[in-house]
Amino acid sequence: MKMVTFILWFLIVVVSLLIGIGAVVSWNNVQSGRGLDAYLQTSYQVVQSSIDFLALIVAALLAFFIVWAIRWWQLRDERDFKKKFNIKE
Repeated sequence: MKMVTFILWFLIVVVSLLIGIGAVVSWNNVQSGRGLDAYLQTSYQVVQSSIDFLALIVAALLAFFIVWAIRWWQLRDERDFKKKFNIKE
């Protein structure tokens, strides 16, 4: 089980680094005024502009925070319910 956890964390770190590098490159292209002229090509031969890539990252972060807020709200309701009825785990 520890090896699987290590592999998953390793993959998360590698993917995060690749996305971070892409975001930095995209941000530099947008700041230099080449946001729509400079394109990034993925390993799947998908070509997208720097602004599209930054919009994708912002949308993913927004979705993450929305899901986190919903989960926090659900756990808060569960904690209140357990506290109200004195439920022990």
